[in-house]
Amino acid sequence: MSVRSVVEAVENRSLLISVNQLAHAEQADAIEELFRDIPGLGEIKVVPSKDASSRVFRVETTSSDEDLLDLFAFHVSREQVVIQEC
Repeated sequence: MSVRSVVEAVENRSLLISVNQLAHAEQADAIEELFRDIPGLGEIKVVPSKDASSRVFRVETTSSDEDLLDLFAFHVSREQVVIQEC
């Protein structure tokens, strides 16, 4: 592991995460529960979405995009998730 990846791993990241093309918006509730149930994962807040088939979250975390996608994949398809830096 390089010095840069160690530094990135401990820096808090501000993200906007969209979960799209949901058959039921409630499918994204499990993602919120991950942040509640996994200590140290970070903080998550729902952001209003104009699209009823999407959920948008503002997230503060030290986790990498890949780690988040791996966790989310238990509940939604990775292809449904878009992660953007804020």
